[in-house]
Amino acid sequence: MVAFPTETVYGLGACARDKKAAGRIYKIKKRPLTKPLAIQIADVRAIGEMGCVVTPAAKKLMDRFWPGPLTIILKGRLGKKIGFRMPANKAALELLRKAAVPLAVPSANISGKPPARNAEEVLAVFRGRIEAVLDGGHTDIGVASTVVDMTGASPKVLRDGAIPETEILDLI
Repeated sequence: MVAFPTETVYGLGACARDKKAAGRIYKIKKRPLTKPLAIQIADVRAIGEMGCVVTPAAKKLMDRFWPGPLTIILKGRLGKKIGFRMPANKAALELLRKAAVPLAVPSANISGKPPARNAEEVLAVFRGRIEAVLDGGHTDIGVASTVVDMTGASPKVLRDGAIPETEILDLI
């Protein structure tokens, strides 16, 4: 498990294909099991590799806001919803490329508490409970990504974040 910067806040990443690793994220964050984990990617091809289809409206969002502070929820195999984000942080993108596996990445914080905006804040909360912290200094935005569900007939913003809802809805 590794904490690393994005343009918004620090994330806490582990292999998305490893149920034990995902379980560790839930445990150390004290995250409710009902809250899914988003997948951070460095290349849009990962979406297809995970069995999700990119709709024309979702493609518009990706073309305009990725890399950037937008999490897009798509429909996967058997109707399962999966959230994807491509961060606009060079260190994060390089880590995601080198990991060569999809990473489940929620914000680096205890659930319900403010997310970490620098490595020192990550260490204050998770020292000794994660394997590494990639220190990329202070994050630029400091507000979580906007989350939009693209699985229905029309887009639905589930979390206001760095991109205003009006920008998303105006584009689509």
